[in-house]
Amino acid sequence: MVTVAKAPDRAAAVAVIQQKFGVVVDARSPTEVLADVRRRDPDAVPVITPANYLFVGQPDGRVTSAVAIDGQEVVPMAGPSQRTTILCNELGQWVQYRADRHGFNNPDAVWASMPLALAILGDSYAHGYCVPPEKSFAGRLRHVYPGTLNLGVAGHGPLLMLATLTEYLPRLQPPIVLWCYFEGNDLENLQVERNSALLNRYLQDGFSQPALTRQSELDHVILAWESSRRARAKARPRSAWHAAFNTVITVTKLTAVRGRAGLITPTEPFEIERVADFETANMRVFREVLRNAADRVQRWNGQLAFVYLPTWERYSGQSHTTGEAKREEVLAIARDLGIPIIDVETAFRATGDPLSQFPFRAPGHYTENGHRLVEETIVRDLQSRLSPIQGGR
Repeated sequence: MVTVAKAPDRAAAVAVIQQKFGVVVDARSPTEVLADVRRRDPDAVPVITPANYLFVGQPDGRVTSAVAIDGQEVVPMAGPSQRTTILCNELGQWVQYRADRHGFNNPDAVWASMPLALAILGDSYAHGYCVPPEKSFAGRLRHVYPGTLNLGVAGHGPLLMLATLTEYLPRLQPPIVLWCYFEGNDLENLQVERNSALLNRYLQDGFSQPALTRQSELDHVILAWESSRRARAKARPRSAWHAAFNTVITVTKLTAVRGRAGLITPTEPFEIERVADFETANMRVFREVLRNAADRVQRWNGQLAFVYLPTWERYSGQSHTTGEAKREEVLAIARDLGIPIIDVETAFRATGDPLSQFPFRAPGHYTENGHRLVEETIVRDLQSRLSPIQGGR
């Protein structure tokens, strides 16, 4: 779909892809899709996530949220609630879902399906990019464990995952919480999140944001910000593929920043500092985040499980991400904290053709088959190594 987006003749590009891969391709741009959906559902929205759309960088390096209620900064954990949400298109067809009462990608009824069996934390891979909700690994897990709550949101790094856990799970007390770590950019996202004073407060016991309970007000300010962002975008001479929201952004973010962990020798002072931080302070905070998450789940006698999700670059032979080089260190931290590990990377490699789990064998999120493999790996490990879960079939 990146090829289609960049093509001067979209119809010709679509014809080539359809002939080569035997798939039907919806060539509409994001703005066209949104306009079409709004004709029958005026409240439909593009996907809006905190880190990708609501974070604002400040001149001094701080990161703040664009959202405020009663004059107080608020970092939402998800997008607007109870609205049709246009997600993305990487496999040829546009994906959408109905956001639940808190803005996550769940059937709303799951919030009333007590007791829960599983809760999922993570970024866009857990969120369900770019497959139909029932075909994502969260949706597939729900067939095995009906009480599965998915709190994955695109752009979430470790601090936002800890914040989401803290805000929503203590009162629900799921017996198993899946911490879905994506090796492609979770550690880089943490470097950004650490610049948010508000997010850092989640490292302290007892901190929460009361404003998150005011969902209608939260929706209002998020949508107001998105409206102003769209207006600013229209005022600039940009492609229609960038006007409303951009599937290419996500793919670009997956393959960004090769200059850390020794992949490319940094030369600028700022980048040298970032690389040094990535190797030292960032890893210490990652350990602290993971320890806090495990401790908070343990307080209700739950179990945190660490799900390791691999990136396309690991198998491509063309490029690398900084997270790949940190694999053993990250897994060692989880082991040292006594957190069980569910290693999806090993499962992908065992197929003999891990690139087949990615759209058109190109950079991006997992295919439907890739999501199925993630679900099967999780279920196998849950059933063989972790405590039995109430509500499983």
